[in-house]
Amino acid sequence: MLHVKVLALVASHRRDGNTEILVKEALMRAEELGASCEIIRLTELKLAPCKACYACLFTECKLEDDGEWLIGKLKEADALLIGTPTYLLTVPGQLKLFFDRILSIYPRLSWTMGKPAAAIATAGIPGWEALVLPSVLAFLYGVGYRVVGKLLAYGRGPGEVLLDSRYMEEARRLGEKLAKAAMGEEVELEKESWECPVCGCSLVKLTQNGAECPVCGSELRLELSDRGYRVSCTGGGRFSEEKLAEHLEWLRGTVVEYMELRERIEELRARYRSYTPYAKPR
Repeated sequence: MLHVKVLALVASHRRDGNTEILVKEALMRAEELGASCEIIRLTELKLAPCKACYACLFTECKLEDDGEWLIGKLKEADALLIGTPTYLLTVPGQLKLFFDRILSIYPRLSWTMGKPAAAIATAGIPGWEALVLPSVLAFLYGVGYRVVGKLLAYGRGPGEVLLDSRYMEEARRLGEKLAKAAMGEEVELEKESWECPVCGCSLVKLTQNGAECPVCGSELRLELSDRGYRVSCTGGGRFSEEKLAEHLEWLRGTVVEYMELRERIEELRARYRSYTPYAKPR
């Protein structure tokens, strides 16, 4: 049997709360299939905000925190599971801090490209979680992962998901899919008819010319029937290996272009440096 390692990132402050319980249930099933598993609690790491200095596009990140160690863990793992609660419709700050370090991963996309990944999100009530899974999907696809599963569960108090056997079974199925995909089996992301047929996002961005997926950028067509909406893809998309490589080169190119314009920009910025009505706590 092929030995594989599944890494889980948990973004919840609650130890053994709803998010962590579902993640552990998924990992326990993966272990039954022969995978070794590891959990990193993001709330216990030191992660600084990205300063957008772009140094990591050419050398390495200059921030002195646990970011580089965490990215190294992505390289070691054969599959990734991200578990997150919902804060104000989306992911909590600690997970967003990590997502914002995506530029540090771009020059090392070979560490993540094509590896299977999955997402587990929890929320208290339907209707207040619209951005949480799309945010996780955007990161996973954005660094080249192949998403094979996603789960959204509802539970208000810590551990409440244990009272719904459907969530626990879905978590086990997700862990099984993740392990099997890491071992080389063909595993596809199951998508509903109203979700993006490319990435599985359930949101739609309306544009002047039609509709597109806000996560993967695919051009979409929406059709309404007696059975509800059906979404089809008509082109586009931004997360292929080729397009991610192109985006990296575009980012590097913006630095070169900026340096050519920097002297003129600094002249224009001068009038703003003396205007400093900043407020700070005492």
